[in-house]
Amino acid sequence: MARTIEFNVDELIGRLNVFQATQIKYAGKQALRRLGYELQGKLRDEMARVFDRPVPFTLSSPRRDPEITDLTLRIFLNPDSPGGQSPSRYLYPVSTEDVAGAKPAYTTRFTRALRHLGIIDSSYYAVPWLDGRAVPTNNYGNVPASFYSGVLRGLVRHGAKGPSPSSKYGGQYMSVPDRRVGPALRRTSSLKPGIYRVKARQLDFLFGYARRPPIVPTVFDYRGVVTRNTAQLLPTLLSQELAKAMR
Repeated sequence: MARTIEFNVDELIGRLNVFQATQIKYAGKQALRRLGYELQGKLRDEMARVFDRPVPFTLSSPRRDPEITDLTLRIFLNPDSPGGQSPSRYLYPVSTEDVAGAKPAYTTRFTRALRHLGIIDSSYYAVPWLDGRAVPTNNYGNVPASFYSGVLRGLVRHGAKGPSPSSKYGGQYMSVPDRRVGPALRRTSSLKPGIYRVKARQLDFLFGYARRPPIVPTVFDYRGVVTRNTAQLLPTLLSQELAKAMR
């Protein structure tokens, strides 16, 4: 949901004379272009401060619209990403883009894929079990995409009653519950809900199934960063650009 922050020119740099008033539109556009660049950097700095090892894709997500129409600058988070896992979606729950306060976590692409395959219904949310040794993480503390895809391929094979495909992770995969199997089999399992791997006669717990979306805290003050830095930077930028226009 878009939010608008408005500033009055007279309040920013004082009352304009007649000549200054003729130049304010041009100066304002130039000042807002510079402001957009500055705000991108401030948002990146805030992400690096509040997030644990954010990936470069996240840090590069602040965007600015190069077109300044009616002295309006548009700042936003990248809404595009291969596979639909865009920063604007996964950062929304932890940001103050529209409101402050805890919000449900973003429904991951992995959970959406499990639902699409008919393995779980919409009341389940897959959460990686990071306390064990079976789920790998990369240098950023995230589960690699190759692991997610390997688990999905294994579950597809399991549902088809065929062998799991070979991968660097190996093993046989199963989901408890699995909506693709009969009701009687679903009731007989004594395992807690989640995704398991059998490898070298060892049963590993990979993902748990939560029945409600996890609630995440608001840690990224998106709106505050934009508001505070605009109030601080815009008067100077506007005065500088107005002085240039009057030379």
